[in-house]
Amino acid sequence: MKAVLHSSLPVADLLSPVLDRPLLRHIVEQLVRRGIDRIDLTFPDPDLDAIRNLLGDGSRWGIRIACHSVHFGELCDLKSTTAVLFGDAACLPALPATFPDAPASAIFFHDRDRMSRWTGWAILRERDIPEFANRVASGLDWRTVSRACGLYPEKVFLEGLPLSAGSPKQTLEANLTAVSGQFPGLYFDGREQQPGVWVARGARIPATAVLTAPCYIGEDAWLGEGCRIGPNAVVSPTCVVESGTIIANAVVTPGTYVGAELEITDSVVIHNTIHNVRLEASIEITEQHLISPLTAGPTAPVWVKRALSVLAGAAGILLAAAFVK
Repeated sequence: MKAVLHSSLPVADLLSPVLDRPLLRHIVEQLVRRGIDRIDLTFPDPDLDAIRNLLGDGSRWGIRIACHSVHFGELCDLKSTTAVLFGDAACLPALPATFPDAPASAIFFHDRDRMSRWTGWAILRERDIPEFANRVASGLDWRTVSRACGLYPEKVFLEGLPLSAGSPKQTLEANLTAVSGQFPGLYFDGREQQPGVWVARGARIPATAVLTAPCYIGEDAWLGEGCRIGPNAVVSPTCVVESGTIIANAVVTPGTYVGAELEITDSVVIHNTIHNVRLEASIEITEQHLISPLTAGPTAPVWVKRALSVLAGAAGILLAAAFVK
């Protein structure tokens, strides 16, 4: 079965990490496990090198992957009635273990806060995808789009919350959903040293560090003496967290240095930028001994750059006091 994935988000946002790898790679791996043998990805961003470098041509998974910056009409066979999985590349729902072989239409939903919400994923006939996708992109809800396209899809409700990218809140929620084991069948590197505490290979953890479940320490991460990680914390691969620092309800993204005796909560930390989800604001830290990048690293997600553009002067000083204790 073929899958067509799309996103209106910039490519950098789709590379937001969930535990040890970008969300987009988790999506591909989940689809491979469900028998998808071809994935076409289409984005408005013409620079798709980062996606191609991450996924290649799919041969490592025994499938075919192609990236496009073309319209759906050019990508899909407008005469084909074959069933195709259509999905939002910025969201990974807990999809069914298998998909129907016969042509059909289905819309996948999840329940959040007792509200039924469309995941952005569906099974459609290939010929219906261009019109369906273009109408959805125009802002119409799925019911209006389905009627306009002459579709009467089956509603399929999924168990578990989806993993999403595109905002700091979604990135934090996705990581905490994953580390707490609430997303079924998610693959990631690491060994469960004690219930809910996952540690990947090469991580350096001193005996005085306190790890509280659920938490995840990525490959080649380095923790200082007496630091406290968790609950609800992800320290991504190749990070350094100095002695005495507390990280809870927070994500530290790959290649980030966090200095000594700090307290990071309710936040996503990417290189020298902290986005506090509770305050809904970001700040760039200029003191390298507090927060800084260890490597050049990937391009920061657009939501980081956008948030930073609105900060200035005294507001930045006040936020710094709130973010880093």
